[in-house]
Amino acid sequence: MKVRTELVTNRNKTKKTRLHLDTLVLPKTFFFSFPVADRYITANRPDIVLVDRSVRRAIIVDITYPHDDNLVKAEKEKVSIYSDLAHKITAMWNVESTVIVPIVGSVNDLLEKSFDQHLKKLSLGCWIKWSGRIQKAVVLETARIVRRFLTLEP
Repeated sequence: MKVRTELVTNRNKTKKTRLHLDTLVLPKTFFFSFPVADRYITANRPDIVLVDRSVRRAIIVDITYPHDDNLVKAEKEKVSIYSDLAHKITAMWNVESTVIVPIVGSVNDLLEKSFDQHLKKLSLGCWIKWSGRIQKAVVLETARIVRRFLTLEP
């Protein structure tokens, strides 16, 4: 049970390290909004919706942490779920395009291969260099937890 608690604590630490949304400085043209549709859409509450009024573009960001085996499936699922909402936002909010950006990381803090591409879509290309360092920190912390668990005496 103690190992499970430590793994959860480790995951929470890396989530905070990975996103750093509190230190992110956005231009004044971005607005955080929640979509409102005129008809019922099953998935109408993404985690973050950004609207850049200067280029008339909306970005739907959804963050998920599935099990290690389901990374690709979770990413495809997020894109398919929010495609209806993206079309509705494009029509109702008078924007030229709506981009869906799924941020997918596993419960063991593995990142999807497309993580860097998604950061570029969010204009966060400067954070790409950190993804390798984050992965290294995760592997070292997980190894430390496993090593400590294996050396415990009953």
